[in-house]
Amino acid sequence: MLVASHPTSVADAERGTWDARVATHQRRLMVSLLAEGLGIDDARDISQDAWARLWQQHQAGALESLAFPGIVITQARFLARDLLRRRRASPTEHSPGHDAEAPGASAEAALASAQALARVGRALAEVAESKREIFRLACEEGVPHAELARRVGLSTQRVKQIVWEVRVTLRAALEEPR
Repeated sequence: MLVASHPTSVADAERGTWDARVATHQRRLMVSLLAEGLGIDDARDISQDAWARLWQQHQAGALESLAFPGIVITQARFLARDLLRRRRASPTEHSPGHDAEAPGASAEAALASAQALARVGRALAEVAESKREIFRLACEEGVPHAELARRVGLSTQRVKQIVWEVRVTLRAALEEPR
């Protein structure tokens, strides 16, 4: 005997499918956000926000198609870049205990920051000029990887790999002992 689907059971089934998509693509999304330079907590928050926004848009019928994981990674990158842009605009808002720092502590922090910046500068100078330019265009100017690949005559995957390699180099320079 066939039983007509109850609206809540259809919604529950669709939600279960959505949860399966989240489970399938969550790790890749997190890796993508960490590669954008976010900390783990920020990456988790943005990941949840990106999935929630897509779910709402999907429920409202605002999305013509859902190509996973690309759509969620794109949504999350927009959110990540917005967060980082807001933090650059008001850096003291995200510095815990900023007002409570002693004058000597802020001088030490400034020195440590200058030393870290110098290490990053030296590491970047050792990267091949072509890779530096690809990294600059992708990260500073926000040129999409596909457009950048077309400009420089490489595959999109190779451009992504170059950006990743330069980021790894810079992170290693930041982690060097002082």
